[in-house]
Amino acid sequence: MFDEFWILYPRKVAKADARKAWLKLTEQQQLDACMAILNHVEYWKAKQTEMDYIPYPASWIRAERWEDEIVIEPKKEKIDKKWMFSNEGIESKAKELGVFGTGYDSYDSLKQKCMRKLNMSVQ
Repeated sequence: MFDEFWILYPRKVAKADARKAWLKLTEQQQLDACMAILNHVEYWKAKQTEMDYIPYPASWIRAERWEDEIVIEPKKEKIDKKWMFSNEGIESKAKELGVFGTGYDSYDSLKQKCMRKLNMSVQ
């Protein structure tokens, strides 16, 4: 079962050390580790974890990291806010969103209407 674990684990270093740690696990722990590694890999991808910050496989095994509680939060969508800093950008965003001014709107009030339409906080 170690080979299946090794295939799934993203940081491929110190394989002999990882195998030695693996062989000290019970069969149930090995099964649990194989099941859990999928969630850990997904978590590292969601967090865009750099390889240097993913533990060595032997360390992950020895620390029984398969028992860690992993919470994968949906990635927050970044809103491009460049449009907010120029009159041309505000006009363009208003047209894109179908926000029309009264003809007496200042760029600031037009910007606030766009922000409300985008569910952004207006202060």
